[in-house]
Amino acid sequence: MCGCGSISQLSTNTIVATPSTITFGSVTVGQSATASITLKNRGISAVEIQDLGASGQVFSIVGGTTFPLSLPVGASVALKLQFTPTSSGSMTEPLMITSSLAPNPSVIATISGTGTPGLSALTCNSNALSGAEADSCSLSLNTAAPAGGFVVNLSSNNVAVALPGTVTVPANDTSAGFTATATAVSAQQSVLLTATGSGTSETFAISLQPNTGAPKEVALSWDAPESTDDPITGYIVFRSTSGSSVYQMLNTSIDPETTYTDTSAQGGTTYNYYVESVDVAGIKSAPSNMTTIAIP
Repeated sequence: MCGCGSISQLSTNTIVATPSTITFGSVTVGQSATASITLKNRGISAVEIQDLGASGQVFSIVGGTTFPLSLPVGASVALKLQFTPTSSGSMTEPLMITSSLAPNPSVIATISGTGTPGLSALTCNSNALSGAEADSCSLSLNTAAPAGGFVVNLSSNNVAVALPGTVTVPANDTSAGFTATATAVSAQQSVLLTATGSGTSETFAISLQPNTGAPKEVALSWDAPESTDDPITGYIVFRSTSGSSVYQMLNTSIDPETTYTDTSAQGGTTYNYYVESVDVAGIKSAPSNMTTIAIP
């Protein structure tokens, strides 16, 4: 029998982590993400793992694992890491292991993640609007926006209230303002404004009320079609508020005159009007040119 050399035990290589680099990606501040890591004893004797963790509080071991724990030769243990960012920005830390292999903690893996802001509030100055009005609104984040700012998407479930598509919270700020613009409505309507960003959302409800001010009159007139073999018996007048594709028929019956007075116009509203002619067979023509009138 001959000597075949000696076997050395390298403390830095005895316990191996898989994977050795863990990237959590973007996680909203206040929320958590988890990832798995496996430690395997590739040495020649059992190892006692006394502690495993990172220096900061945003990365932690979860799932009920307690230390110390003994890891026999060839055995492995699966652990769960958690990332809970407390501020926006990128964070990278070494995962440190303390074991019976060495008197001091050593790096066994690298963990990283990025905290992103989340929405915490959406408010407007008024939750009830009457007629055509502009409402000042603002949104808040749960932490300061990162370098370059933070883009928030805005939407309204009712075309009667228009919003910008997005608003950007400047870097290092926690809020931004925008304007909600309402058009006049003829009956009460409900509107829900929604702000979304980084997987979070906030809403704000607005009630639209019809303008109760005294109605104003709009006098309309048009030219009759040139002589035709298809006699015209009258006209129908249609109206919509500006920005709406829904038109309302104003006269309840066919009017033979080439004039019409709209007596239900509301101040502060812009209207679109068009006319259709009707022949003796009751067949309607194509819509006339549209005219737009702003009511002061």
